[in-house]
Parts: sequence; structure tokens; C-alpha cells
Amino acid sequence: VLLPLHKVKCLSLYHAQLAYCVVQFLEKDATLTEPVVKGLLKFWPKTCSQKEVMFLGEIEEILDVIEPSQFVKIQEPLFRQIARCVSSPHFQ
Repeated sequence: VLLPLHKVKCLSLYHAQLAYCVVQFLEKDATLTEPVVKGLLKFWPKTCSQKEVMFLGEIEEILDVIEPSQFVKIQEPLFRQIARCVSSPHFQ
């Protein structure tokens, strides 16, 4: 229910609260980590670098709370996306 809210143009208006809710869900049920992170990767912005920074911040918050056993399941697609971010011409 929460993940589709990441694809709207006005995400910046409520992203902090949305990220907080996502992290709360993951703290309560670690098995949601893989579908949540893969869902975020599915909605990852392609042209809006400001939105991409918001997604990276949310991923950072998620990584702070997930268990190592769950990290193993998402590390490859996550690092692929991070590699695309740092190889972007907009990366600073």
C-alpha cells in the first residue's frame, strides 16, 4: 500500500513521513525487507535527481534497521542501483 506513493511527483511533500512508516513496518516484520526494497527499486526515479536523493536517504534508513539475513537477499539489486547512481552524470 505504501510503495506506490513513491512514484508521485509531489513526493517531497510527505517523503519523510512515508519513509518513517516504511521503516516502522520493517522493524515490526523483517520478512518484508525484500519486497519493500525491490519495490523501491522498481519505482526508482530515472530523471529526477532530487527524488533520487530522497530514495537514497530512505534506503539508508532501511539499512540501519534490517537484519543481516535480510540484507543478503537484497544486496545484489541494491548495489546495482547504487552503482547506476554513482555513475550518473548528475552524481557529485
